[in-house]
Amino acid sequence: MLNPKLAMIFLSLLPQFIDYHNGSVLRQSLVLGSSLIVAFATVNGFVAVCSGSMATFLSSRPGLLLAQQ
Repeated sequence: MLNPKLAMIFLSLLPQFIDYHNGSVLRQSLVLGSSLIVAFATVNGFVAVCSGSMATFLSSRPGLLLAQQ
């Protein structure tokens, strides 16, 4: 709701995967939207954990920090 670009993606892409003859459209929309939210949260969590691990790894090796600069 706070990101209009993401809302436009949901509004433009989700209807392509909804079968109007296969039950409730609202239920299908909620299932698809929920699965996308879970996937986005999983990927973002993985990136956060990996970047935290990388920061810890780099902070323990000052030579790598100098090479990066």
